[in-house]
Amino acid sequence: MNDAPIPTVVAVAILERAVLAVLIDAAQRNAEFNFVGLKFVQNETGIGRELVRAILRQLRDKGLAIYGSGLWTDDGEVAGAGYAATPAAMTRGATINANESRATQ
Repeated sequence: MNDAPIPTVVAVAILERAVLAVLIDAAQRNAEFNFVGLKFVQNETGIGRELVRAILRQLRDKGLAIYGSGLWTDDGEVAGAGYAATPAAMTRGATINANESRATQ
């Protein structure tokens, strides 16, 4: 058994991938209304709110997420702000999914 600690870079990459997967999934479910809030990402990943916020900002800075404010629900109610996957993130997600499919075959 290997008890070596996980390098910080690897840990951050794992967390980013989990959050990015939520954004990509939201975009695949509904391309027009694909922004999700911090609480949604937190619930989907189990990652704490402040860490989710930091990861989303990192993804935004890398061009993989976009921030939107003044969002509305399908029912016309104010929804606040949220993040969505960028086209670059969608491409990256397709690549990740293809690699995972090949790995399980």
